[in-house]
Amino acid sequence: MAAVLISLGSINADFQVKVDHEPGSAETLLAHDFLRLCGGKAANTAYLGSLFGLNSHLLGRVGDDDLATQVLQSLGQAGVNIDGVSRATDSSTAV
Repeated sequence: MAAVLISLGSINADFQVKVDHEPGSAETLLAHDFLRLCGGKAANTAYLGSLFGLNSHLLGRVGDDDLATQVLQSLGQAGVNIDGVSRATDSSTAV
């Protein structure tokens, strides 16, 4: 029987870009490789638990926007049980 992980807390949409080097104090850099990812401490914990073979359940709340769909789809594809995640009407998902 696989261990069960229940994660309660933050569920966010993360945005990531890459730069070629660390910018100086007054330097502006062009970024590349833009990614939209799932994040938040609870979501990350559930995601990693699922990757390690645990029966991961996530409890929390997201908005009713396209970022919520992005986050929940990614977590669901990783095998996280997202039945305990609800959507807050007229609210945005945390970024």
